[in-house]
Amino acid sequence: MSDDDPRLVLLRHAQPAAAGRVMGAGHDPGLTPLGREQAARAGDRLARMVEDGRLPPVVALRTSGARRSAETAAAATAPGLPAPVRDARWAERDLGSWATRSWADLLDELPADATHDPAAWDALVPPGGEDLGSIRARVGAALAEPHDRGTVLTVTHAGPVRAALSLVLDLPPGAAHRLDVAYGHAVVLRRAGDTWVVERTGA
Repeated sequence: MSDDDPRLVLLRHAQPAAAGRVMGAGHDPGLTPLGREQAARAGDRLARMVEDGRLPPVVALRTSGARRSAETAAAATAPGLPAPVRDARWAERDLGSWATRSWADLLDELPADATHDPAAWDALVPPGGEDLGSIRARVGAALAEPHDRGTVLTVTHAGPVRAALSLVLDLPPGAAHRLDVAYGHAVVLRRAGDTWVVERTGA
């Protein structure tokens, strides 16, 4: 292990003004006031990690393209960092016609096992939406890219963060739902040769 090993920081966007509704292409809210505070605190934590040598300098900044990730990146980063680049591979799962609906109403309509069985939930494909295999494929492609020295900060969503962790840790289907990915917190991956390892969670 070297302190110079490349790092990939996956920062989940801060709290959005979702009001209990399903987010997606049809519902892409910005941050709440608390969300902006969360993003600023995340930026402070990451800056301290760079300052004290726990992370190499940030050499690239990516966002998923969603408004909530762009606003998180803007609040979490300081002047002088690279300009953000949109990378749709880190977008949240497309939930198709579920977007904008109330989660409470939607869950009442879904098969009963989907609400308590992670594997059954994973098997659901929203009408016009994306299956989980597609998320794993695009996140896997992003992880497979050559990664130079330095830190790449990627502002993304819970789904892609869990997909990345499930790939790195080789988790069985459904297990990723047991991983807590809080608003405004990050997972740090370190490149060790040809392999990513989980260096830190909850950063």
